[in-house]
Amino acid sequence: MNSTTNQLTNRVSLPDIDEVTPISDKDIACFNEIRSILQRYDNIHRLGICLLHDHFPLADDEVLLETCDKESRILTIKPVKKTDPDVANSIGTQYRLDVDQTEQFTLGCKLECKTHPDTGKHYGYKEHF
Repeated sequence: MNSTTNQLTNRVSLPDIDEVTPISDKDIACFNEIRSILQRYDNIHRLGICLLHDHFPLADDEVLLETCDKESRILTIKPVKKTDPDVANSIGTQYRLDVDQTEQFTLGCKLECKTHPDTGKHYGYKEHF
């Protein structure tokens, strides 16, 4: 897989989903080491791994924002401007570690998607409560 530069940004492009190398047995040793580190830092049930890929390029001023309709069981991910008010009211859920600034997420989940009536926490993976 060759790295290329996204024409809209200065970031290194990720492979398209149709060209990305799938997870295989060759990744088991790496996964085991990551698992060990996550256990050591008590993050085994908090952090995980995703297969980095692109479907379309994002501009430097964009991130992906996930919204959730729990009743219909539909997750929607769409690009939005980083200045979109919904971005300020979201939690980062996906970070690229191949860049210097891991404090800037590439995928965020909108916090006001739906909230649990008793806890006020938003619904999402494992319901976040």
